Amino acid sequence: MSDPGYVDLEDRLSRWRRTRINPTPRVLVVDDEEDFLELSEIALAEAGYGVIKARSAEEAMRLVAEEPPDIAFLDLYIPGGDGFQILKALRNTTATRDIPIFTTTGVYL
Repeated sequence: MSDPGYVDLEDRLSRWRRTRINPTPRVLVVDDEEDFLELSEIALAEAGYGVIKARSAEEAMRLVAEEPPDIAFLDLYIPGGDGFQILKALRNTTATRDIPIFTTTGVYL
């Protein structure tokens, strides 16, 4: 809906039910650097988060379709697409439209 005050109650209820079934928040981390993925997984797991790791845009979108995350960290420049494509897809998907998304990059801008 285009109304900025609109709240999709069905979507909110669905997200609430999902967190009741699986109370561990899931974090999607998308990066082509294995070291970054491993360090992120260690830090997030120690903080009590479930980690969904992807090394490419295709893998990220497949994993999101299987298990929508509650938050995402996206490398902007990865093989098989880029973080901008993933960001756009997440914002256009009902299950992930409202999740917080952080972008990262190892590229000097």
